[in-house]
Amino acid sequence: MGTPLHGTAIITGANGLLGSEIAVSIAKAQPFVHLLLVARNIRSDPIKDVLNRIRLIGPRSVEVVKADLACFNSVASFAQYTVERVRSKEIPPVILLINSAASSSYVTDQVTRDGYDPVYQTNCIAPFLLTVSLLEAFRAGDGTPNGGARVINIGCAAMSKGSLDYFDEQGSDSASQTPGTSISAKEATARFGSSKLLMSAAMYALRRSLVLAGNISLNVYTMDPGFMTGESHLTASAPLSVRVAHQTRSGLRPILRVFSKSAINKASVPAKVIAKVAFQRETVENWGRERYYILDSEYEAASVIPVLRDLPRMDALLQKVMQQIEIGVKGMGSPQSRFEEVEPAVFLSNISASTIDLQLKSITQLHVIIGEMNRHHAFGNGYAAYPRSKSNHSFSISPHRFQPRSQPALRRRRQLFQRLCLLCGISLLLLVLIFPSLRASLLPVVSLGLVHSYEDLQIETIRYYDLSKVQGTSSGWERGERVLMCTPLRDASSHLPMFFSHLRNLTYPHNLIDLAFLVSDSEDDTMGMLSRMLDELQHDVDPKMPFGEISVIQKDFGQLVQQDVESRHGFAAQASRRKLMAQARNWLLSATLRPTHSWVYWRDADVLTAPQTILEDLMRHDKDVIVPNVWRPLPDWLGGEQPYDLNSWQESETALALADTLDEDAVIVEGYAEYATWRPHLAYLRDPYGDPDMEMELDGVGGVSILAKARVFRSGVHFPAFSFEKHAETEAFGKMAKRMGFSVIGLPHYTIWHLYEPSVDDLRHMEEMEQERKEREREEKDQADRAERVQTLFKDAKTQWDIDHAFVEDAIADEKKKQEAAAAPDPSSSEALKGSEKGPLAQPAMKERGSAEQGDQVSDTQMEEAKR
Repeated sequence: MGTPLHGTAIITGANGLLGSEIAVSIAKAQPFVHLLLVARNIRSDPIKDVLNRIRLIGPRSVEVVKADLACFNSVASFAQYTVERVRSKEIPPVILLINSAASSSYVTDQVTRDGYDPVYQTNCIAPFLLTVSLLEAFRAGDGTPNGGARVINIGCAAMSKGSLDYFDEQGSDSASQTPGTSISAKEATARFGSSKLLMSAAMYALRRSLVLAGNISLNVYTMDPGFMTGESHLTASAPLSVRVAHQTRSGLRPILRVFSKSAINKASVPAKVIAKVAFQRETVENWGRERYYILDSEYEAASVIPVLRDLPRMDALLQKVMQQIEIGVKGMGSPQSRFEEVEPAVFLSNISASTIDLQLKSITQLHVIIGEMNRHHAFGNGYAAYPRSKSNHSFSISPHRFQPRSQPALRRRRQLFQRLCLLCGISLLLLVLIFPSLRASLLPVVSLGLVHSYEDLQIETIRYYDLSKVQGTSSGWERGERVLMCTPLRDASSHLPMFFSHLRNLTYPHNLIDLAFLVSDSEDDTMGMLSRMLDELQHDVDPKMPFGEISVIQKDFGQLVQQDVESRHGFAAQASRRKLMAQARNWLLSATLRPTHSWVYWRDADVLTAPQTILEDLMRHDKDVIVPNVWRPLPDWLGGEQPYDLNSWQESETALALADTLDEDAVIVEGYAEYATWRPHLAYLRDPYGDPDMEMELDGVGGVSILAKARVFRSGVHFPAFSFEKHAETEAFGKMAKRMGFSVIGLPHYTIWHLYEPSVDDLRHMEEMEQERKEREREEKDQADRAERVQTLFKDAKTQWDIDHAFVEDAIADEKKKQEAAAAPDPSSSEALKGSEKGPLAQPAMKERGSAEQGDQVSDTQMEEAKR
């Protein structure tokens, strides 16, 4: 048995731009509402189009009925026909009436057969007549805010230019003008806005009068949809200036919406809002309010239509409109003439002549009731619609309390700014139209650099991906398979130069590698350095160096654990730290994984050395998840090397038994004495001379270097940020992949080396070693200085004697040569040397003896100098 229909929704002007979109929106949102579409021409192309669109949505109850709002005859007939169908339960009661039909004209029109301006009758009197005539078909109120029916009138911004007395003042002037005479755009706007203003005011006045005495719970709203793009009947016959302004505003829609979301939209935008407002649940507080909507912004109706605060004027307006429709119904002519324009396929074959009398009687009774009700305004829930006067117990509005508010200065400035922007946009458009050569230079500026040519405007809106072609194979570099390389970063500025050197050395085609970085909870210049190095990498002179798509995501997760070795690897911080790291990995993957990726490669930034062919080497195994062995170098005094990543392991019975004893949220971590799991670790099985292609099945994997097929993540495997089988992050990722039937493999003899980060104990030991080295060097230097001083003070005396003796010998030899030269006889003085033995002949001997003494003295002096 099918679900019964909840009610009937009547939409006038269903062949119009907004009316058709409203029908489609309600059909999508309310599948159990009977749609009754009212149009002047039910065989027009817009009607066929809206019916086809509704059929594509799914099975819906919808029908199209012909009615012309410019003819009271047609409106009354349609209303009576609908009332009879509701009485006979052919259709459910009417729960919604949307007066979307509208008429606008830029010429002086001939009055209708009912004697009214066509714009005034279509936009104001006919919707009012239709509402009054359908009162018996509306759903009765059940005493709750959501009972009864709703009437939504489509307003417009031109209501601010309208006047309640417009058609009274212009009646005589229009009668004197020849039909077809053009009127200005300003005059046409005032005419259209006045008709909409009168309709909204009259509808609110009708609601006030029907709340109690009519026993009908009727909510009346006015919705201003704003300006809309697309072809509209209202602007089809408009002057050229109006059409150009409309086209310009449509072209500037993205810019205008920055300043006001109601500036201009597609018709589907206000249609969705109307469909939402029409069926939203009411509250007791909002039930008694008179509301006015500008798109989805809600206002008090009296703040937009100040005349609603003037009760006497509202009563007079209601009386006037009631008299007009009463006169119109009386003057419709014979009963047969009322159905001349009614489609035979839509209405019943005959409606008795008493239909007009019943319709007229109901309107007359309502007219009398309204006259009585104006003294007793109240709502059905017992709350007064307006405050009572203390003197005569009648309802009144204090002028000093409900005065219309002036327009805020901020709104005036915003309107001025919007007008300036509109003027600039029109000027720019005219320049582009007049000077085609400016398009190439202005297009990138207007688009903020996003568009560089006309071809860039061809936006592709539908993309088709065949995921069977991105499953991942063992020779991805030959088949052009794309790899997403993901790297989480935190305070990694010191590691980025080393990381980018590894990126440059990768032999896998760089254009097939997309890079993804997540910078989180960093206090250093990681983001700035990353941006600079990426820019340098992508602008490398080598055409094979730039990578594919690069994504840099910044998201903080509130990680409180510090980056030092003691904090990161401390046992107490492991569970919370790894859960946050799992969140970071999931954020990065979900934001960057594309349908074109076949592989996902996770790589830490602090890897010291790794083969340049690591992607090809791991990919050749054609496994779903594969990891290498990870070690780290150590100082000689610590052994030279050490296994680093202990998160790659096979499950053991001891670990399973341990897991059964832990709490639900507990996380087992390897390498700590608190959890003795006795698992076979991939790191401890390394043989430096073993086969690097040897495989080992794993249950948990480490996160330093993981190559996984993208289909593993698309199947739902992720990095659990919670305790999954008593593990989290990469270890839980391995267990989840294994649980879902994917292969998880490790290479025990294929090793990459992680950067050595000394612990606090290592640093303390290094300081002690450095102090010992300095002390040893100082002692060695002191010993050398002491040896040099001893050698200087206690050197060999024999060696010095030999040196002094050589100097003395040289001095004596020189002296002898001088004496021999002085003792040689001079022939010229031979005579002077003759004489006695005691005479002059003895003088040379004395001279020789004196010379010998002098020579001895000189020799002593030279010896002293030599000694010195």
